[in-house]
Amino acid sequence: MIGHFLSAIKSLNPRIVTMAEREANHGDNSFLNRFSEAVDHYLGIFDSLEATLPPNSRERLTLEQRWFGKEILDVVAAEAAERKQRHRRFEIWEDMMKRFGFASVPIGSFALSQAKLLLRLHYPSEGYNLQFLNNSLFLGWQNRLLFSVSSWK
Repeated sequence: MIGHFLSAIKSLNPRIVTMAEREANHGDNSFLNRFSEAVDHYLGIFDSLEATLPPNSRERLTLEQRWFGKEILDVVAAEAAERKQRHRRFEIWEDMMKRFGFASVPIGSFALSQAKLLLRLHYPSEGYNLQFLNNSLFLGWQNRLLFSVSSWK
């Protein structure tokens, strides 16, 4: 299924494709593996929310209950055919993108500087970090990578 999607995107001959994804493997068929990945990933997410938003803030409650709560339920409890969330780590996406003829495009130093500035401006907690790895940008909390952003042509 994803192969058809990537082939269709490639056939459009885009100048650039930018991909943002969770740094978690929530597509595994094994419940134990999905559960373990979910605990690790969402622990980082909820730790970052605790450091960023007050406990009773409307934004935080909305994120925790309506967004992440539903997502966690889908990742952990849904049967394979019913699951919507199938996040994959960057390495898996990198391999798939290359197999379908995409080449990575490095994130520029200006974009990296802007991302660091915006992160410090809006989320001043010292727990957040940005890393530049494999031509891509990773947002982390403490020692966990949470999200990746990569560009392809």
